[in-house]
Parts: sequence; structure tokens; C-alpha cells
Amino acid sequence: MHAKHLILAAACALPCTAVAQTATFVPVADTTLYESSGEESNGLGEWLFAGRTAQPGTPRRRALLRFDLSSIPADAVVESVSLRMTMSRTITSDVPVGLYRAIGSWGEGTSNAGGQEGTGAPATPGDATWSRRVYPATPWTSPGGDAAATASATAVVGAMTGPYTWASTAALVADVQGWIATPASNAGWLLRVDETAPAPNAKRFNSRQNATAASVPQLTVTYVAGGVGPPEPGPAGIPALGPAGLALLALSMALAGLAATRWFRRGASRRLR
Repeated sequence: MHAKHLILAAACALPCTAVAQTATFVPVADTTLYESSGEESNGLGEWLFAGRTAQPGTPRRRALLRFDLSSIPADAVVESVSLRMTMSRTITSDVPVGLYRAIGSWGEGTSNAGGQEGTGAPATPGDATWSRRVYPATPWTSPGGDAAATASATAVVGAMTGPYTWASTAALVADVQGWIATPASNAGWLLRVDETAPAPNAKRFNSRQNATAASVPQLTVTYVAGGVGPPEPGPAGIPALGPAGLALLALSMALAGLAATRWFRRGASRRLR
């Protein structure tokens, strides 16, 4: 076979390279759980709270947020996930704030705390509260919200107001990948400050209803559609080639073989003259 025919055959054998896509989402629901009496919420408020307050007894605040990922194809392979939130008020400096995968559905009602929103408002039907996932009838298994035992990602949030990012981790990717595969399991994340840190340590973040649209929570997901993920790693010390690399390797070996055949044929032709 002529060399140009080999090149054409190898090129035809190469699969189309899947291109990674990036999508950005804002929450479809978010709210704050207030420990004070266990029956306050802030479904329509502009802010979310996490941490211990300066009120007597330093009651805790935790936030919930959920994203609709239905626009991502079900066969997509997630490559990275990050969350950006804007912290707009605090009474403490550096404190770790974790994202914990929430377990079980929860609601966002019409409660609206008003003012600085730090004490919440009486829950309305459908709200999530400290004691109930859906007010007034459905309780959490554990007051304060059911969630995974370990954080999927953690960011240190300081005294300076502005945006903070929870960078991509294997656990964040696994959370989103699982929600794409099983949408009914998507309960979003519980936002929780390290509650063992000295109190008060509360942080206030802008919610999806915040008047400054650019400052609302933003989830960024990079994925490859069609179920085409990165090549599997090869044995230790041997780089993984992937389908395209293997095709190119086959091409180079075929060309090398063709060159060797021609060299031997030329040598034999010279000897016969």
C-alpha cells in the first residue's frame, strides 16, 4: 500500500475528538436554616447565613442551595466543578466553610426575613427550617439538615467581603456526576461553617434573590458530552495513549514497515543487476 493510502486509512480510523463544554448555573432554590427556635427560614431573602452568631447561646446558621442540572446530557462525563459565592458581611476573620452533599429533598417557601435577615422569619408552607425539611409536616432525620458526614469541598472565608470559590475536587465532581445520572437524588449542598471554631463565626452570603445579579451563587461545570472521558491511565511509567494516540502509533509502525520493505526491495534489486 502506498504511504499516502496508509495515512488516509489511519486518519479515517481516528475518532472525532470530544470537546469539553462549560456551563454555569444559578440556584433554583436556596435558604437558611436558623437554629434559634428551629422554625424560622428565609426562602425569599437576599442573603444566606452560615456559622454561629453573636446572639445569646451563639445559635447556628446553615444554608442550603440546589441547582438544576437537567440541561447537561445524561451520558456526560464531568471533568470539573466549582462554586463561587459572594460573602457580603461577617463578624470574624478566616474560618473554613464546607459544602456538604445534602441528603433528601427540601423546600423553599415564601418566608422573607427583611432587614439584615440575621434572625430569619416565621416559616411558611414549603420552607426548609432547622427542624423540618419541608414545613410544617416533614422533619429532618437530624435537626440542622441531613447531609454527608464529610465536606465535598472547603474554602477558607476571611474578613474581606467579595467572591470566594470552592475549587473543584473529586468529591464535588462525584456529587454532580451522581445528580446527572440520578436527578431525583439532587438535593444540592448544605453550606456549613466549621462550628468548632471560636464563636461568633457567622458569614453572610448573597442568595439567588440578591438584587445584584452578578453576585448570586454560580456553579460552573465542565463536562464532555457523549460519555467520552479522559483515557484510562496506563501501567506505571507508561503514558496512556488513548484511541487517537493508538491510531497514530499504528500509522507510524505501518509507515516504518513500508519503509523497511522498500529498503530491502531496493537492496535486492541492486544485487540482481
